[in-house]
Amino acid sequence: MGLAVAMSQAAPAGPLDDGVLTMDEAVTVALTEGFTVQRAQQATARAEAQSRAAEAALGVSASFSGSYAWFDGTAGLTTGGGSFGGTTGGTRQDGGTGDTGGGSRVNTFNQLVVSASKVFDISGRIRAGIRATDWFVEASKVGEAVAANGVRGDVRSAYLQALRAQELVVIQLAVRTSIAERLDKTKVMFDAGSVPQFDVLRLENTLVQADRNLVDAQLAADLAKRSLMNLMGMDDETSFDLQAPAAMTDALAEDSALVQRALKERPELDATSAQIQAYLALEDQAKTLYAPTLALSAQQTYIVGTGGSSDSKSTLALINLSIPLYDSGSSRANRDAARANTVDAEISKGQLSLGIVLQVRAALSNLNSARASLVLAENSLTLAREALRLANLRYDEGAGLLVDVLVAINDERAAAAGVADARFAQRLALAELPRALGTDE
Repeated sequence: MGLAVAMSQAAPAGPLDDGVLTMDEAVTVALTEGFTVQRAQQATARAEAQSRAAEAALGVSASFSGSYAWFDGTAGLTTGGGSFGGTTGGTRQDGGTGDTGGGSRVNTFNQLVVSASKVFDISGRIRAGIRATDWFVEASKVGEAVAANGVRGDVRSAYLQALRAQELVVIQLAVRTSIAERLDKTKVMFDAGSVPQFDVLRLENTLVQADRNLVDAQLAADLAKRSLMNLMGMDDETSFDLQAPAAMTDALAEDSALVQRALKERPELDATSAQIQAYLALEDQAKTLYAPTLALSAQQTYIVGTGGSSDSKSTLALINLSIPLYDSGSSRANRDAARANTVDAEISKGQLSLGIVLQVRAALSNLNSARASLVLAENSLTLAREALRLANLRYDEGAGLLVDVLVAINDERAAAAGVADARFAQRLALAELPRALGTDE
């Protein structure tokens, strides 16, 4: 299928430099200032932090702690010797008398502990978790492209809706001008006695209604612009006009070629593939939940002497090998759950592929339909304008009725609005095609 329509714009020096915002500029601003892409970037940063945390589990951890104890009592002080459950006697200060009984004496205890530990991933559980987090990072990075593709499509849609609202304001203003001109001529005819005063009164009432319709159209256009600026992350007090995208004659490829291109370019498929790899790594991790674990720990304890006593220190090393024997089926359940997540992601990818094919074909179908509708709408507008010209001519010659003129004015307005709607449908269908393809090229 050869379609000879594409959108192109020559961007000015910068957004809003001349008070005009083009569609390309709106997309550029939204990609840099909008919130959707920024949130996707934060999701990537969060995934990268989680990946670093997973890698740190294979490293060495070290800690330092110090304690000072004081109490007023008659018995000695006994303190725990650290995290491994040992006991170490404290130092009692009794004023140098050597008396350990009776009365109240001040007792103190000072301890410094340095400890280190290392986990040896003999089962591969930690490494599998690291692979999973790395793939989730990749999925998040591709998710930024997914977000950008969605932002481009949303901004273009909002821009075209605002452009249609702006064009409807122009149409309503033209209707108001036409009625005002007809009223001025009718007043002259009334002064000449060729038409009744009723015609003047009716036109005056119609002009008031046209003013009201113009205000409504302006409010709708303002609301559409605010919606666009919200997507762009801009100040809603910014004032600008919109510029219609120009049509080019770059022929589109055949339907089947565009479908294959979308299946190759859409970032959602790459993101889902990365998620599948992450779930496969989590499957591997789940398989190790019933595997042995090995950890090595060491601790150095230093007790500071007081009241004439000497310092003391102790060292403790611990190798911990854990071999699971029975878990009531918990590990198998975790493996089954991990496998279910992988299968679900694979199903989602297949469903996504079918959805992408449908989106491309729908965009092409809508584009064809919109092109045909635009031709019909333009012909209808030409007919309505000719009918209005003839109605005015007959009324000026006294051979027609004012109601025929008013009906012709309304018909012209409806036909002009139909052209604006058809143009919007064509532009929107063409703007949706890059979203469906996953690329602007």
